[in-house]
Amino acid sequence: MALQIVADTLELPLTPVTIKRSTLLGNALLALETVAPGVERIGPVHGGTLEPSEESAGYYRERVGRFEDVYQAQFG
Repeated sequence: MALQIVADTLELPLTPVTIKRSTLLGNALLALETVAPGVERIGPVHGGTLEPSEESAGYYRERVGRFEDVYQAQFG
């Protein structure tokens, strides 16, 4: 549900990775680049792509506009 809200708000398709501790894997891959630059890397495991809902996107577009107005009024 939360990822669908992100897709709707950004109005972009979103394809999540489905592995646990993905940041840990990313750090391990960065370290591997240093200690073994020639070793073949594994790719991330992806879930299904979430497409933005035009109906919901309109709702979030309006909310983002309101947020920007309030932010501008407060912090100029």
